[in-house]
Amino acid sequence: MSRSAHPEHGDPFRWTGWLALAGTVSLGTALRWMLAGQSLPVGQFHHLRSAHVHLGYYGVVFPFVWLAWGRLGLRIPGPRMLALYGTAVAASTVDFALEGYAPVSIVGSTVVLATWLAFAWPHRVRIARRDWLAPVFPAVVCSAVAIPAVAVMAARGNPLAQDLVHSFLTWLLLGVAAATALRSTGFAPPPPCLHLATVMGSGLALGILPHWGTRALLALQGYLYVRAAMGSRETAVLRAAWSILGAGLVAVGAGWVPALATVAVAGIHYALLGPVLLTLAWPARRRVWQPAYLVLLLASCGAIGAAAWMPYPWWPTLTAGLGSMVAAAWLGLGIAGILGRRAGAGPSEPPGAPVP
Repeated sequence: MSRSAHPEHGDPFRWTGWLALAGTVSLGTALRWMLAGQSLPVGQFHHLRSAHVHLGYYGVVFPFVWLAWGRLGLRIPGPRMLALYGTAVAASTVDFALEGYAPVSIVGSTVVLATWLAFAWPHRVRIARRDWLAPVFPAVVCSAVAIPAVAVMAARGNPLAQDLVHSFLTWLLLGVAAATALRSTGFAPPPPCLHLATVMGSGLALGILPHWGTRALLALQGYLYVRAAMGSRETAVLRAAWSILGAGLVAVGAGWVPALATVAVAGIHYALLGPVLLTLAWPARRRVWQPAYLVLLLASCGAIGAAAWMPYPWWPTLTAGLGSMVAAAWLGLGIAGILGRRAGAGPSEPPGAPVP
């Protein structure tokens, strides 16, 4: 069962996204303190990391993406489908945290992937349109193929599994999450063939095929973001957030910043917790706090990315502290939203009023 949502129907997606966001940032905070040498009775690090990543993409990215699609009048899951999806996300997250890739997490992930494919299918007609959503369908299809392959390769100890993870995370980040966020703004979209090539090339550059040609496409993707942001009439914070993301992609693609693991982790965290969620999830009533939050996020992600060059014993503690502050900002926003609803303020809406 599916439908196109009206604004008053967005609450289930908003609640799902915010609950998953609370879990994701909490797991991320625990992981940061474990890296700083703290012993926490919360399970094995690599299992918790897997749960953190999967919950972030399964439970945060797609519910907020569907919320934005609903406002645009696009096809999204209905209540029963969303309930099934949420159950699959919760079950797989718990199993990832306890066992890693195990039967329950694999079954849950299968339900998740099937739902992604079902609701990405209508977007196949957008591939040739000048629309930020043009790469949604190919990005989801390529990721759906990659994710089971990662499970098999990881079980066999194949070192290429991690590279493939970076590829599909990039495709989902740029081709679905960022594309939807940009569709919800006043940023002008690039030509569809160019956008599709840069998104897919970026995933290859940061994952399984780090070639000069794919890195050039990564740099071009960054240029598209900077150009779109600078030419828009959105708020200064949103234009700055997207421009910084674009500049970072240009720097990595051009080889000015090495594509190290710490840099990749910092980039993913900045993109999702920065421009994407500032666009899709940040409540309009709390917009006054966006500049301070963006500075805090830049400091946190900068500390993560610079870890390879900072051999100081206190650096992981600094990184964990900054990450905890970022997590507290989102948890505070969520609590403020709940209290606001109880006071009759109505649902918190992200900035902007998307128009189909």
